[in-house]
Amino acid sequence: MENVVLITGGSGGIGTALAKRFARSNFNLLLIARDPVKLETAKRAALLANPAIQVVTLSKDLLSTNAAEDIYGYCRENNLQVEILCNNAGVGTYGAFADSFVEDNENIIQIDIVNMVNLTYLFMHDMIERKHGYILNTASTAAFQCGPYMNVYYAAKSFVLSFTEGLHEELKGTGVKVSALCPGPTDTNFVHTSGFDKTKIKGVFPVMNADRVAEKAFKGLMKNKPIIIPGFKNWCRAFETRLFSRHFIRNRMRSMLRPKEKDKK
Repeated sequence: MENVVLITGGSGGIGTALAKRFARSNFNLLLIARDPVKLETAKRAALLANPAIQVVTLSKDLLSTNAAEDIYGYCRENNLQVEILCNNAGVGTYGAFADSFVEDNENIIQIDIVNMVNLTYLFMHDMIERKHGYILNTASTAAFQCGPYMNVYYAAKSFVLSFTEGLHEELKGTGVKVSALCPGPTDTNFVHTSGFDKTKIKGVFPVMNADRVAEKAFKGLMKNKPIIIPGFKNWCRAFETRLFSRHFIRNRMRSMLRPKEKDKK
């Protein structure tokens, strides 16, 4: 199967929104996530967007050993030619780092960093050989500043952004286009599971619709934008770090991310 878009974290949120958007542009899909039931729901949503495409689902825990290699091997064995790689899966936790669990921190690093790097490395070589392909790595507006009480998540997204920008420059002239998607708070289950709903950020920055984020991501990727930031307020948040001192940004983020008074009790 040719013209395939591989989307990790494809069973909901931005992942499913991306699937629907790519489906409307006649791309076939490989949706990867842990929950097979949610994957089937996402598959139906993509086929409703365009019944003429093919949608393959793969239930895979990205925390499992050699997850990236297994996914790449699955594509080779089933003759799936990945035209677009969307490293969209991500996890986050909320709370003081001193109160966190080692396993949770390692999970964030494994999914947001290790698997993203490994999948990019594996599929990138095929794209370079074909002289054509796209890679979309989901970072966040969190990538532009530190994140007290969500330290590991914010640091991981900073890695994603820096890595993607560097790769964007490295691959110029190869035919492979690389973009970092940096959404702000988005109306997905991640807002609740990561702890964003316990902070003041939701009240300051509007929560965007996932379909709108996916539309901006699609257009930005096709235009080979190195950084895609959906929404004007999110753009301002990302680039205010150029206007204010790091001291100011650190204190502002501490104020916005620290637990609300009712959550401290």
